[in-house]
Amino acid sequence: MSLTRAELTERLKKLAESEPPKEEDLAEGAFCYAPATPQTCPKCGNIEYYGQVKIDKIIARYREPVERLCEMGLDVTLIVPELCPQCGKALNGKKYLLEINYPDLSKSVRVELKSARDLKLMSFFLRGKNRYNAGRSGEVPLKNRIERLRELFGVVEE
Repeated sequence: MSLTRAELTERLKKLAESEPPKEEDLAEGAFCYAPATPQTCPKCGNIEYYGQVKIDKIIARYREPVERLCEMGLDVTLIVPELCPQCGKALNGKKYLLEINYPDLSKSVRVELKSARDLKLMSFFLRGKNRYNAGRSGEVPLKNRIERLRELFGVVEE
């Protein structure tokens, strides 16, 4: 059974109306990071800085969470034109798109993913969480990301 846009709209409305967790209840973040290192695009040879991760692992950071979203009832497809901006010019530089098919809409919704964190936001929301781990920033109330969630689900506030 696939989630409808109406169901997501209602859940987003409830989140927007909820009280965020208290600051003292949120976990602190880390204070370390890894420097970026150059990676070469396997198609064109363009060098990009992706951190200390191989290119196939970067794609995996998106594909695995998308599979989890499907398991949670969202009918989604990951569209990866290319990893590098040079190869992705066909889609005006958009690297990752998420196509959502809602059973209550005749046309699918396409949204651009800014980072793999967008998929985490969606996942936390679908699991009914009210906070998420933002890495070095620590835990953040999910309510603070309500506008981004609306964009990601293709839900316009009425």
